[in-house]
Amino acid sequence: RDLGGWKAADGRTIRYGKLYRGARVDDIQSNPTAKEIFLNELGVDIDLDLRGLPPGSQGGSAEKNPWTSNDPIQYVNIQLWHYFHHQAVQYPVPEISEGESADIYQSTIRTIIGWLKEDKVVYFHCHGGSDRTGTLAFLIEGLLGVSEEDLSKDYEVTYYSGSNRKRNSSTGWFYKPMIKYIRTFAPNGT
Repeated sequence: RDLGGWKAADGRTIRYGKLYRGARVDDIQSNPTAKEIFLNELGVDIDLDLRGLPPGSQGGSAEKNPWTSNDPIQYVNIQLWHYFHHQAVQYPVPEISEGESADIYQSTIRTIIGWLKEDKVVYFHCHGGSDRTGTLAFLIEGLLGVSEEDLSKDYEVTYYSGSNRKRNSSTGWFYKPMIKYIRTFAPNGT
């Protein structure tokens, strides 16, 4: 989904065709139509995969480079594994400090901004395109000045992810703790 079109605080509109969010594209080589869309219609330059587990975790990461050496898309894996956990849910991923989580998101946003400054088109995703991907999109749009009302509307689309139905709506258990955590960084601001 294109992040373009939302109104920023200065009245300008986020540009279309620069930043896309979605789910994994592991099977892109076996889907010529989807590959054609990525390469020629969207013009994606960077495939940013947010999947993975922190160092020392049990089990393997699910990330893999779906592109061949003949494809013009650069694959980058930045592992965003801690994203505003709700206390009632047990995840198989060990906890890391909240500050470290914020640092990883901050570094990832700076990386994306660098690519955009180089006029690259970026597609970012995790497994299902909701939790990590939705959080990152929320933060980027927020930094660009999108209103909280519009941020929640855009995040609501995360609700329709096939892997997370009903879990991520703006009235659900994931959204509210995320907002509470984000507000700890700017309690009196947007």
